[in-house]
Amino acid sequence: MKSKYFKRFFLPLIVALLSVVLITTVACKDSNDIEETPTPTPNTGTLATPSPVETPTPDPDETPTPDPDETPAPTPTPIPGMFNPLTGQPWAHEVGRNRPWAVSIGNTSAALPQHGLSSADILYEYIVEGSETRIMAIFQNLPESGIIGSIRSARTYIVEIANSYDAMLVHAGGRDYAAEVIAGSPLTRLGTLDVDGTSMSYRDQYRRQTLGMSSEHTLMTTEQRLMNGLPNVRIRTEHEADYSQTLKFTDNGTPSGGSAATRMEVRFYDGSKTSLFTYSETDKLYYVRQHNRDMIDGNSGTPRPGFTNVLVLQTDIKSTGDASGRRDVRTTGEGPGYFLCGGQYIEITWSREKAYFPYSYFLKDGTPLEFGVGKSYICIISNAQSPTIS
Repeated sequence: MKSKYFKRFFLPLIVALLSVVLITTVACKDSNDIEETPTPTPNTGTLATPSPVETPTPDPDETPTPDPDETPAPTPTPIPGMFNPLTGQPWAHEVGRNRPWAVSIGNTSAALPQHGLSSADILYEYIVEGSETRIMAIFQNLPESGIIGSIRSARTYIVEIANSYDAMLVHAGGRDYAAEVIAGSPLTRLGTLDVDGTSMSYRDQYRRQTLGMSSEHTLMTTEQRLMNGLPNVRIRTEHEADYSQTLKFTDNGTPSGGSAATRMEVRFYDGSKTSLFTYSETDKLYYVRQHNRDMIDGNSGTPRPGFTNVLVLQTDIKSTGDASGRRDVRTTGEGPGYFLCGGQYIEITWSREKAYFPYSYFLKDGTPLEFGVGKSYICIISNAQSPTIS
């Protein structure tokens, strides 16, 4: 009787308890296996790069050249009756009374490629020291320019030329006498921005480390940095009430009675630096070649920014006598020059009474010169030099 009772009641109970114990043991073992799986430990001999948790906005320090496949921003619609005062082109921005920006940009072969040239309205090229030339890029509107550079120092005559447009000059320091001119009167009306070492500029490590450029060719800026930094500096941002731009424009600036000008070679000072301009019948623009290569804009890689107008202004240029061979360029008074537009050229004269006055340009008979609607490239050379035009 006891045996039957044990088999009927206690034996199933014991089996059930053993099953519960077995299942619990297996579950605990699995749980312990998971907890004991070691977390990989980074190698302390090297720096680990964490995976980003979000896609950051590209910083110009890391991405010096915009992706050429990037979809460009839509072109703003021109406002009826509004014109860019530096090009005469229909204008989509109500900033005609805003002061333009003038940026001192390196132009040696070691400084190429330059950035922002295709967005500038006017480019000036002039001698600085030895056989080197530099470019001043003038922008009426920055938000279309992107990266700009490399930024170089100011000179007296650079300050004076920028002031002829009542521009805000962006530069990296000023050599010797230029600093005195910048601080003097009445050129303080200009207001210069020395951006070196400020948040308005940065050192491009791609140019330094990948392209192997020296530090002097790595200082860059962007329209965003300049605009963000502008409220922090004491500088006038609009033209004064009595300022007026003297440039005059016409739809067809081809000079009447001119001579053929489909090719021009400009030699600067001692002739060791040349710029070659060639005219395209296709788009009626002049393109620049220097340092044995086409001028390009490093922002897009687009070759040869085109110019409707090309001017060559002759003036007195002399050595300052210092060990670096720096030059002194006369920017006031008057002098002869050449004007190219539409595949033709004529001789002109330029004049400017004071260092803070705009330039005026005239035909040989005294008639004011009319530029073709579009961008301009202006070369300043010595009276001892003459361009070769054909």
